[in-house]
Amino acid sequence: LYGRKALLTVAKDLAGWRREGFTAWVFFNNDLQGHALLDAFELADLLGEPVHLPPEMPRPSTELSGTAWAETNT
Repeated sequence: LYGRKALLTVAKDLAGWRREGFTAWVFFNNDLQGHALLDAFELADLLGEPVHLPPEMPRPSTELSGTAWAETNT
């Protein structure tokens, strides 16, 4: 899990590239705890594009409640 602070630099770079007209793809390598998914949600939130999942989709562990996903989707 990278976390919001670590992803902030990435988000700033991506936002700058977007303003310049570039397209960028970001991939996270997943692990058994689903950290890639949480990092993707966090990055989307930092870019002003929060993820809103349907209520029937399984949720990640509540032990990671400090993420943007948990704050906006619980």
